[in-house]
Amino acid sequence: MGQTRPSNKASQQQQQQQPSWHEKTLKLEDTLQQFMKVSISNHKSTKASVQNFETQLGQRAKNLEEKFEKNVTTNIEVNPIKHCNVIITRIGKVLEEKVEKSEVENNIGSEINESDDEKNE
Repeated sequence: MGQTRPSNKASQQQQQQQPSWHEKTLKLEDTLQQFMKVSISNHKSTKASVQNFETQLGQRAKNLEEKFEKNVTTNIEVNPIKHCNVIITRIGKVLEEKVEKSEVENNIGSEINESDDEKNE
């Protein structure tokens, strides 16, 4: 019978070197608990960072809004069409009477057409 069987001693040593199913389970549970602790800690840290970012973003938005309101109120210009007494057209025609905005637009449109007609002649 030329086959050699492993000795009982070698077999027993291999079994002793390998952790039992119970030991493997305990180690896995410990690893899982550590992972969960780290995950929870990371989640809390991320949540705090997001809240901090939201606060900063809100402050910056408020500052921009205040700057915009300052600029708008300080840069108010009077509408020249409402306070116009004399209008000089492109061809030099002077309109001294008060004219409504729609009439001015109509006159400008017709004068542009007249100017174009003169160029074509």
